[in-house]
Amino acid sequence: MRTMEISVYMFDELSEKAKERVLEKHRDINVDHEWHESTIAAWKEKLAEKGFEDAKIYFSGFSSQGDGACFDAECNISKLAVAVYSSKLVDEGFYREVLQLLVNGDSLIIAKIEKNSYGNHYSHANTRYISIDDSVLYYHTLKEREMIEETMKILQADLVHIPAMISEYEGDDEILSGLITLRLKYSAPAIEYGDLIEKFRKDINELRENLSNEIYRELEKDYYCLVSDEQVIETIKANSYEFDEDGDMI
Repeated sequence: MRTMEISVYMFDELSEKAKERVLEKHRDINVDHEWHESTIAAWKEKLAEKGFEDAKIYFSGFSSQGDGACFDAECNISKLAVAVYSSKLVDEGFYREVLQLLVNGDSLIIAKIEKNSYGNHYSHANTRYISIDDSVLYYHTLKEREMIEETMKILQADLVHIPAMISEYEGDDEILSGLITLRLKYSAPAIEYGDLIEKFRKDINELRENLSNEIYRELEKDYYCLVSDEQVIETIKANSYEFDEDGDMI
């Protein structure tokens, strides 16, 4: 047995070469744990506000082909309709009708986030897509037609008068729903019913893609900040780590 004495250095006492060795050796000191938890938690709340509820966020990064972020979630039709169309309500009356139909038909429309063929291998925005099942809404017409016909008899109205009447009956959800449904389904609006649902699907899918890319950009920014020289040095100093003259931690 023999005893050796070595010199011990704090980071600032090392040579420039030893400092570089320390930084490269401990580059991941701030990202070798769940560093992204707070960002992910904040984004789950943001997604829920938009209408993507109970989200599970996946990502990979940050310098390889195929890196990105995506999420799976429950789709709340009413919230998503508001998120996509609310900014257009003031200037474009038609979007008001679209929104009303989607909100009233919330329980009759099912939107799902689906994985595409390579969704199990990557985590970027294009690994998911939105599908919509509107078959229940489409075939749910008998009671609706009866209600509409009765409403029209009571009001003694026809299709020509509906645009002006919509604002008149804003306080009566049942009549308003009947009027809007009638206008959308039977008065040849600018966008036909099937096209309307498909447009909505494309719009919320675009929203999903944009949000996925925003999530990735924020995570990427956080990551490169945490692995920067400044942040690595700050962590080393905060923990009072000691090194030998070559930069190996004692």
